Amino acid sequence: MNKTMIRLSPATARLALQRVLLPLLLLVNLLLLLHYVVLDYRVVTNSDSAVMNLLAQEIHDTGQWIPRAWNYANGDLWLLFTHTVIVPLLYVLPNSYALHAVSSLVTAVLVLGCVWWSGALLGQSRMARLLLLAVFSGGMSVVMAENLYGQAAYGLLFAQVCLLCCASWRFLHARGAARWGWGAGAGLLLLLLFWSNPQRALVYYGLPLALATLAMRLQPSRPEAHVFSTAGVSPQRQNTLLLALLAAALVTGTLLHNHYMNLVGNSGLAPATWLRFDEMGRNLAGTLEGLLSVLGGKPPAGKPVINAAGVWAALRLAAAATVLALLPWALRRSLRAHAPRHRGRLFFGVFTLASAAVPLFMMLATSLPDMADPQASVRYLVPALLCLIMLLGGIAVDECSWRSAPRLAGVAALSVLALSAVQAYRVQNAPGPGKLFKRAQAPRSDSHLSDFLVSHGLQYGYGEFWVAGNTTLLGRQRVRLRQIAVSDGLPQPVRHLSSDRWYQASYWSGPTFLLLTPEQMKAIDWPRMAQLLGEPERRLQYNERQVLVYPFNIASRLPLWDYAQPVPLRFPASAATGHHIGQFDPAGARLLAQPGETGWLTYGVRRNSNPGNYVATFELDSGAAAGVQAGRVEVAAAGGSVVLASAPISQAGAHNIKLPFRLSGPAPDLELRIHSNGVARLATSGTALLALDPRRVPLPTK
Repeated sequence: MNKTMIRLSPATARLALQRVLLPLLLLVNLLLLLHYVVLDYRVVTNSDSAVMNLLAQEIHDTGQWIPRAWNYANGDLWLLFTHTVIVPLLYVLPNSYALHAVSSLVTAVLVLGCVWWSGALLGQSRMARLLLLAVFSGGMSVVMAENLYGQAAYGLLFAQVCLLCCASWRFLHARGAARWGWGAGAGLLLLLLFWSNPQRALVYYGLPLALATLAMRLQPSRPEAHVFSTAGVSPQRQNTLLLALLAAALVTGTLLHNHYMNLVGNSGLAPATWLRFDEMGRNLAGTLEGLLSVLGGKPPAGKPVINAAGVWAALRLAAAATVLALLPWALRRSLRAHAPRHRGRLFFGVFTLASAAVPLFMMLATSLPDMADPQASVRYLVPALLCLIMLLGGIAVDECSWRSAPRLAGVAALSVLALSAVQAYRVQNAPGPGKLFKRAQAPRSDSHLSDFLVSHGLQYGYGEFWVAGNTTLLGRQRVRLRQIAVSDGLPQPVRHLSSDRWYQASYWSGPTFLLLTPEQMKAIDWPRMAQLLGEPERRLQYNERQVLVYPFNIASRLPLWDYAQPVPLRFPASAATGHHIGQFDPAGARLLAQPGETGWLTYGVRRNSNPGNYVATFELDSGAAAGVQAGRVEVAAAGGSVVLASAPISQAGAHNIKLPFRLSGPAPDLELRIHSNGVARLATSGTALLALDPRRVPLPTK
């Protein structure tokens, strides 16, 4: 047979790849993605993932799109997020994992749709867009699949980036009435983004869009500029209009955000601090490790190298490293794209560079990331990383030639990522594919826990964060388990991503239970618990956890739980109370400092405190004459370096001093301390802490 008859020409091979192989690979990846979201992710879902269902339920129950009793995190108001799809479905369907899967599938459609639409903005060929669809639908890695389609938060952030870029680009270059439609869409999206979180929006969207628009404005005039002009409006004027739209959204959204943040709760990370230079080097290594992990390139430690799995791990490591090495090259190519047909690539490239620069700087130079878990910390870079992969895919495929090693390497590396779906969506102990459309409960302990609690007639209780949300979601709300932690010997609400209503005595009437780990059992002050709650009605055992059942809602009797029925948390003075001066007087149950003793009479009463308004009470007895200052009382945090409130001790005899103060963020080491200046006898019988509803009881202004 003539060899020329069986030899495929490059054009024929390209056509076969575009019409057969890539669509087939895309179909397989989509089916694996469907299986992952609908069934397998239920096995590995966590309380962070369950928040979308819990917030949707709170919106449904209160009738408020921004529920006043909800405690948001990191200054985010979730206006248009993963819970949005679930809210209307709650009027016709019960809240369950099925609704979580629907929301994740909608996010997946948005992500893949934006990949295709953004490819058009970038001038990419059909083959380039098909390869990128195969890469994104394949999940790339377990971590990336979680970010994109499981918990789905960063998948939605990436989709918002693409929607904003495409709408803004169309506004700049549309004709007639269409441009005002695109302008309205871009403006509305910008308003929602700044309303949700002005700081995040400025970093991820506002500054990148401004710089990308300015880059278009600074482009030199060309003879072919008429291709991009709009009817009656010059390109320079369109750029100015877009910048004005951005400024209006920034101002309006920030005002709305500040208004609503005063009406809701908020918890967040501690303020970022600068790192030492050696710590910056550690963060650099951690960031590289995290990026390799999210691209699926981190080999399994301790596993053999010389076998099929080892060879595949080597390929994935090479592919991830190649992609990371080529991303700066692709970005540089995009920023040099001055040809008219590549101006969209320039716009998208400038946007991507700006959106990556600030998060990367914060990752390397500040305490923002937790490098104990690098693959979790690099989530801040995921939207920009995905945009860079979009740029790389178009350049590598559409400009590929045998003479260009970077382009060939890029196509090969992206092909490996596109073939990674089986590994990216692999879940330990997941049901087989045959159960895809069966109503079968995934085999995980949280599902069994809800069955166990229901079998004992229990419907409402309190447990640790990482079990509470899962049990509520996977148990289809048959049992509602609310998140707590043990602090100062007592269970305390964890208000992070939760509702204050859950801890009100009026929210639930009837028996409640505590689900406690062995560590929590050891940390509880049981004599104090008995004073407040009495003995449990029943004690049950579930694996290593203890279930303590009370015949009433324990929120009505525990301090710092119900803002509507405030019970102060008291710290009585004892010999174990931290002090530098004075002695414990058993007869008076107090710490007593004699005249001439100077220093801290009490210090170090630390507890984990949520953001909000508080009143600290100091129980004192001063031997100084009236008007003579015997010392001072303080509320401090950050190891005593930050004084939140203070007052002099200038009243004689037994009296109390009340100090109101506000926590704008979590304080893991709050102190109530008393200092004596030694001029007279000073004693204290204890201190107390009272939480006030930050939305209804504002602190008095000075």
